[in-house]
Amino acid sequence: MKKIAAVFLCAVIIILTFAGCTEYRDCPVEIQGAYITPGIYAYYLDKVMTKPRAYSAKKGDEESIKAAALELCKNHIALASFTESEKIVPGTEYKSRVASRTEGLWSLFSDHYRKLGILKSDITKIMTFEESKKQL
Repeated sequence: MKKIAAVFLCAVIIILTFAGCTEYRDCPVEIQGAYITPGIYAYYLDKVMTKPRAYSAKKGDEESIKAAALELCKNHIALASFTESEKIVPGTEYKSRVASRTEGLWSLFSDHYRKLGILKSDITKIMTFEESKKQL
């Protein structure tokens, strides 16, 4: 199952790469007028593919998996937009937790993330989002 998931994610990344972008990292994913990197989308897609039922997706059903991943991306964008519009500035403890979680995940899963086109900066953005959710 993991190999199938990796192949599927690689296919999505390749499609995004050739979708008219000059360079892979210059091609963000647009969701309702807001943009995220393909790495963030790949992270959420991988997360849903790993545990589809946890996100109300059906195992093996690509459409429900994509829909669940897009929903996670929409939540990410919504909270990022809210914190930016409200000028919420994280404190030192908050930044420390984000850095610690990012380092921990990257040290364990960096090979897997690299295969999917997920950068460490994508993980930092995602962990910032996760910490922001806890703060609200």
